[in-house]
Parts: sequence; C-alpha cells; structure tokens
Amino acid sequence: MANSLERLAEMVRQAESRAKSTRLEADTRQAAETLRTLENDARVADARLRERRPELQRALDTAIEDEQQLKDLIRKVAQLRGTIATDELATFEAEIQTCQADIEGRRLAAESELEERTREAQTLRAQLATAVESYHELRRELERLRPESVEEFSSIDGLARTAETLTPAGQLRALVREVEGAASFYEMLERSEQYAQLALWIGRHRRLQAFPVEELGPDAATVLQRLFHRLVGLSKQYEPGYIEAFRQGFNTDWDQFIAENEQRLKQATETAKQRRDTERRRLEQQAREQDRQHQAHGVAREAFDELRVICARGELAEDSPELEAFHEVLGRVLAGFSPSDPALIELVRPYADRLTGGEYRALRKHLAKREEDEGRGREDEAFRESIRDVVEETRGRKALVIGGSPREERRRKLESLFEFAELDWEAQEDKRPAAMESLKARVRGGSIDLVIILKSLVGHVVTEQLRPLCEQHEVPCLMVDQGYGEVALAETLRRGLVGR
Repeated sequence: MANSLERLAEMVRQAESRAKSTRLEADTRQAAETLRTLENDARVADARLRERRPELQRALDTAIEDEQQLKDLIRKVAQLRGTIATDELATFEAEIQTCQADIEGRRLAAESELEERTREAQTLRAQLATAVESYHELRRELERLRPESVEEFSSIDGLARTAETLTPAGQLRALVREVEGAASFYEMLERSEQYAQLALWIGRHRRLQAFPVEELGPDAATVLQRLFHRLVGLSKQYEPGYIEAFRQGFNTDWDQFIAENEQRLKQATETAKQRRDTERRRLEQQAREQDRQHQAHGVAREAFDELRVICARGELAEDSPELEAFHEVLGRVLAGFSPSDPALIELVRPYADRLTGGEYRALRKHLAKREEDEGRGREDEAFRESIRDVVEETRGRKALVIGGSPREERRRKLESLFEFAELDWEAQEDKRPAAMESLKARVRGGSIDLVIILKSLVGHVVTEQLRPLCEQHEVPCLMVDQGYGEVALAETLRRGLVGR
C-alpha cells in the first residue's frame, strides 16, 4: 500500500511540475513579447528625444535671449516715456505685448514638448526595466524546471540583455563592468585610443548623472562617485591628454559628446590596427630576411671552406681552372658574407690582383682600406721609434697647448704619442682676461709641467705674459713656429727638452 501511495505521489508531483512548466513557458513567452514591444518603443522614444532635444534646447535658449533683449527694450521705452506722444506710446505698449506673447508662446511650446518627450522616454524606460526584471524571474524559474529551455530562449535572452542597456540602471552596470575590466586592455591601447576611450567613458558617466536617481537604482550616488575616482585614476596613471569633461563645471550635449568620441575611438582603433598590421608585416619580412640570410650564410660557410682549400694550393694563374673555380666559389661566399668580413679579407689578400670584376668593387674597397690602415700603423710605429728620445722627456708630464682650434681627437692622439700624463689644449686667451688669469694661476700653482705655445696661432700678448711667468717658476715654455703637427711638435720638444 505504501509503495502505491509513493508512486501516486510521484505521478502527481510530475504532473504538477509539467503543468507549472507549461504555465511558466506561456508566461515567459508572453513576457518576451511584452519585452520586445517595450524595447522597441523605448528605443524609438529615446531616439526621438535625442533627435529633438538639441533643437528644443536651442529654442529655449533663443527664447531666454529674446526675453532679455525685450526687457532691455522695455527699460529704454520707460526712459523715453516723457518724450513719446500718447498714441505712439500705446503703439509701443501693444508691440511689447505682442513680443511678450510670442516669446512666452515659443518658450512654453519648447518646454512642453521637451517635458513630454522626456516624460515619455522615462515612462517607457521604467516599464522596460520592470519587464526585463519580470522576464528574468520567469526565465530563472523555467530554467530550474526545464534546463533544456536555455537554447530555446537564447535569442530572447539576448534581447533582454540589449534592453537593459536602454535603462539608466543597465547603462550604469554596463559602464561599471567596462571600466573595472580596463586593467586587462587599456594599457595596451595607443595614446589616441586611450584618449578617445577615456573621453567616451567620462561622457557616459556625466550623462548618467543627469538621470533621476530613482532610474539609476539604489546606491547610485556611491557607485557613480567610485566610478568617477576610477576614471580619474586611469587619467593620472596613463596621461592620455586633457579631457575637459572631467571638470565638474563643464556641461554640454552629452549625447553628441558621446557620439563624437565613439567616432574618434573608431578612427583611432582603425589607425592603430593599420599601424600594428604594418609593423607585423615588417617584422615578418625581417624574420624571413633573417632566415634567408641565415640559410645563405650557412651555404656561404661551406663555400668559404672550399675557397680556403683553393687558396691553400696557391695556383691561381690566368686562365687556369683553379682561377675559374676561385671566382665561382668566391661568388657563393659573397652571397652570404659581408665584403668587410676580416676572415674573408685575410684569405683573399694575396690574390687581390685577381679581383677585377665589378662584383668585387666592395671587396676591393675593403682590401684597400686594410692596406691603408696597416700602412698608417707602420708609419705611426716608425714615428714612435723616431721620437723615443723625446718621449723620455715628456712621459708623465702635465702639458698645456695654447692656440689654434682645440680638437679632442687631435688632443688624445698627441697625449698618447708623447705619453703625457695629461694634455690640456686651450684656444688663444689674450682676448679673455679672466681665462688668461686662470692659466697664470695654474702655472703659479704648479699644476702644469710644460707649456707649448703655437706661435703663429696666438697673439703676442700670450707670449709676453706667459713666458716670463714660466721662467720664473721653472716651467718649460716652448714655441712651435709652424702649425701643430706631430713632426713640428716633436722637433720643438726635442730642441727644448732633450739634453736640457
């Protein structure tokens, strides 16, 4: 008996569940139809308000301006009352009444239409918010009873999410979600994108502030304040540029402001995408080129080993098979090697006279530079050998050169050649008394061991003032007669210091 009762109870429960599910499904579909109708009506009303509000606001502003102008004219008529005839004064008063009626009529018409359209939009938004909430409640209950209904009502669920964005409370929630998620993408935007996105967010925030509090939901003031501080934080952290909408005293048509920044963000995003695509293609091309060069260098390395074998034989006579092989293999080497490669230069140097073709122009240039550098090095070494006796006297001295145009490269070379501990170089000082006095103080203080005057490049005042001072403090003061090349300087130092 008990089992039969349990089966019966279960059958009744299932029947009740099916009946309730059927009723819920019907109610949900009815709620969906109501939601669809209200969503369309609210969207139309909101668009109508946005379209007409700028024109109506201009009409109100014009009426206020005309009213102020009329007051000024009435005051002037009052001042002229004693000079105006009675019949003319009556004409003035009649015209004033006509103007007042016209201005008042235009103002009342604009205010009335604006109030009507605003009230219509507010009413439909409130009805839509109620319909959305009702639909969500029914859907939650239906999904509990029939989980498979999710897919069946997916399109209506999407409509409900869209409808929410038409209500101020839904717009506030959406804006909060966007701004809170900014950390994941905002820093990756380019500066122009950051500016437009932040301007769009603050514009939407300021528009929401204009809605009645009851349309925004509970705790709206706290949410808006926290959201404003978050936007200010983004502005300070990333500094995309000054946005006047952050200033509380700033006011404008926020719908137009938002539309302008939506367009600005779209343009900035497209420009940034084009730039990123260009950079991506450049990097891909660079990677392909590097890969090609790597492959070419690998082939060239093998050819370089072949070239080393050919050069090791040393049989590269004119019209010989070895010479032909030399050119063929060298061509493969140059396809992957730089003509300035030191190993390549060293390998082909003995056969420079065989590199006559135009394809070897760069290689010949680097070979010539190597010869020139080595020749200069041999000359420097020979010169150092020739001035060894001079260097014995200049090594470790603190020297001062006066005259000419000081050049750092030249100064360092002379300092190295003559192994000075320190070499200063000053231009002509006779026209700068303070600088001249500074040099004298250095001689007196013993911070200079040797003074070298470029005689042809300084005035006689320098010589007249420094030479006696140097003699007095036993500091050699030498005069270079012509120029200031290494040879002339070496000869002057030899005459003045060697064997002294």
